Amino acid sequence: MTVIMNKIKVETLFDTWAQASIISTHQLEEYFPGIQIQDVQDLFTEGKDHEPIMANGSKVPYKGWVKIDSQLSKADEDSIEVPILVTDYKLGQPIIG
Repeated sequence: MTVIMNKIKVETLFDTWAQASIISTHQLEEYFPGIQIQDVQDLFTEGKDHEPIMANGSKVPYKGWVKIDSQLSKADEDSIEVPILVTDYKLGQPIIG
């Protein structure tokens, strides 16, 4: 599925079962150079330590997260800011969940 992220068309995997969106560091640098990665713990309740995992139960080393304006199509007038986890794990496409 094509998603418009920060006004750039990006081919993504749209996973309706995913609880989070994920992008690799390589894809982040390719599509959105200069976006600063924030600490993943900033997304969670203060004082709680969370370690996100994949659907198969494997742990994925997250570097942090970024906030990216996203739209599903050009026809959408409004975009929403989506928090997206960043990983060094190789992904074929960003996963939007």
